[in-house]
Amino acid sequence: MAIKIGKKTHAKKYVNRPEYKDHAYYEPERLLRQWQVEGVSDDELRNRLVSYIESERKKCIDDITYFAQTYGFITGPGGAGIIPFKLEPYQKTLLSSFQTEKYIIVNKARQLGVSTSLVFY
Repeated sequence: MAIKIGKKTHAKKYVNRPEYKDHAYYEPERLLRQWQVEGVSDDELRNRLVSYIESERKKCIDDITYFAQTYGFITGPGGAGIIPFKLEPYQKTLLSSFQTEKYIIVNKARQLGVSTSLVFY
């Protein structure tokens, strides 16, 4: 997406978070607002938020594919900015192999996202 100023088209400035608010990145904010509407005390808000963060952290440690799909971002093609990382089935298998196997040999072509998958591991 680009911004047109006069006759020139400028690339849109992206920040390191997703634009659409239904992404899991914003879940703590949604939960916080929901609990505030429910009238939860400040101490209980803190406890619930810490509990949520700990559970998410455990999910990410236990399942690398969950981490990559939920919290992973990459630079989009052609200057598209920061976009969520979408795993292909072979990348899920590869990430699972990184967690379970000591040695891995990959016969691959270029531009398949194997290096990017390794970065998330």
